[in-house]
Amino acid sequence: MRELRLRPLPLALALTAVLGLAFQGSRGLWEPDEGRNVNIALGMLSTADWLVPRLNGQPYLDKPPLHYWSVAAGIELLGRNEWGARVPQALFFLGTAALIGALAGRMWGRAEAGLAALVYATTLTPFVAANVLTPDTPLAACTVLLYYAYWRAEETGTGAGAPGRLARWGWWLAAGAAAGLGLLTKGPAILVFLPPLLVHLLLRRRLGAVLREPGVWTAAAVALLLGTAWYGPVLSTLPGASAYLFDNQVVGRLVSAHYERHPGWKGMLEAYLPVLTVGTLPWSPWWCWLALRFSRKPQRKPAEAGLADPGHALVLLWLALPLPVFLFASSRLPLYLLPLFAPFSLATGRVLARAVAGSRRDGTRWRAAVAAWCLLLLGLKGSAAWLGHHRDDRGRALWLRSQVPPEEIVAVDVQLNGLLLYGYPSLLWVTSSPDPYPLFSPLPTLDQAARRLATDNGRSVIVVPRHKVGWTRERLEDAGLSCGEGRPSERLALLLCEPAVQGLPAGGGA
Repeated sequence: MRELRLRPLPLALALTAVLGLAFQGSRGLWEPDEGRNVNIALGMLSTADWLVPRLNGQPYLDKPPLHYWSVAAGIELLGRNEWGARVPQALFFLGTAALIGALAGRMWGRAEAGLAALVYATTLTPFVAANVLTPDTPLAACTVLLYYAYWRAEETGTGAGAPGRLARWGWWLAAGAAAGLGLLTKGPAILVFLPPLLVHLLLRRRLGAVLREPGVWTAAAVALLLGTAWYGPVLSTLPGASAYLFDNQVVGRLVSAHYERHPGWKGMLEAYLPVLTVGTLPWSPWWCWLALRFSRKPQRKPAEAGLADPGHALVLLWLALPLPVFLFASSRLPLYLLPLFAPFSLATGRVLARAVAGSRRDGTRWRAAVAAWCLLLLGLKGSAAWLGHHRDDRGRALWLRSQVPPEEIVAVDVQLNGLLLYGYPSLLWVTSSPDPYPLFSPLPTLDQAARRLATDNGRSVIVVPRHKVGWTRERLEDAGLSCGEGRPSERLALLLCEPAVQGLPAGGGA
């Protein structure tokens, strides 16, 4: 039992904090997600409009606002930099690990609490997600809070008198708040995680009794109230919002392929196979070894495993019911599976605790392996800041500043939304595609932008992918602009254009 005493929940959470906060602001913003989300958060801070997310000043309804609120809060508290933008992700990561550990402790015991939290913190996918600005990490936190509150409500029981009934009602209230916050994070995606709770109650023959309690209906009312606090005003004030949200967050995720998020069987493999294999490191090889071991010695399988244990049943349902929805929906992105790493961590922590408890071997090698893996994770996180990336907006900002001062940038068929964090006052994002991504506020076309620029006084700074620079320049000149080329980057070209009547652009050959 010596190994278990060395891994309590506080120690696991301290390690989680180190993994989440180390190098959290060292890397520049990477497009498309980070640049877009910071752009929207900065817009909220500058306009004080916390209701309608706006990308470059235009309504953007692909996601509800809770994630943008957290990014804006971090920037407001810690400054206009990457640390301020990403620290909330680390806090959500830490909170999720803490809730997983607390849930494991309530289900099974102290050993499982520390190990389950440790597994979540050190698994590759949650670790990477905590350093990337997407709403998936906040959604994972809301999901785990929902399950933890549900477990506490059921654990409290109904026979403990008035204090017990009050506590049970309070936990149902917390479950409703978690579901409502999930609605404010990624909309109806949180609903995928409700059926496991209903089936868990059904298997335990508790569904009818729970549905007769006021607590569960209070929880539903709280969740609905929180969700409609944003959806209601947006639907009533923005024409076309209801049709767009239904298509984007329901039809577009389940059956439609026009959002181009890895549709089809090939898309399922592209999006999820790496997450389910590499993304489960370092624990997936251990699971493979364990399965092979038990297949050779079936008598060693735990007799109480499976649905007989309420904790086992909940973890199994949490994994088994949402996973097919994600696999067969037409909209797939790798981090959609992130909330499923909570039950994966619970199951791994449970089995790992049993394996360690039943072993008399010294745990030094196991501890050394975990320590080495954590150092590797920190090395990967730190090296990402120094190696750079072709979609790093900080590097793009340095490239632009070396040739032109901060001014409005016109981005043609390239996302540069994160430039607002680096001192650029505004961005005009335009498209030349006849079938662009279906945003709520359609992007201006290149021809529309060219006509506007041709009537403006002064120079226009235009960024375009290098392979499109010749064609784009011809379109701009046909609209009445005279353009010269700046020094290109590895993948992007720079056009400096002025209305032709004013002559050649200044610095056109820079």
